[in-house]
Amino acid sequence: MDGLFVNKQYFPEESKNSLGDLLDNMEWNFNNFEKSNKAERRFSFKGDLGFEEYLEFLVGLGFSIIGTHDISHLNTSFGTRSEDKVIITKKVR
Repeated sequence: MDGLFVNKQYFPEESKNSLGDLLDNMEWNFNNFEKSNKAERRFSFKGDLGFEEYLEFLVGLGFSIIGTHDISHLNTSFGTRSEDKVIITKKVR
């Protein structure tokens, strides 16, 4: 109890449909086999939670949300911008 849980997550934005995003999603699905459980958007899987749903899930597990911070940085592995969120929570129950 009272410990901090700090975590970085990627939550794809629904409104983004640039050509680059569409091509990345197509590439993500090139090797999408039945057992891979990949969703249509890159870096996502079937059953993944959205940002708000994830926060509600953490609260349901007994965490209090201290803060969330957007991080936008160059992902050197892929040569693209990455939009992640850092979520800071505290275990309260």
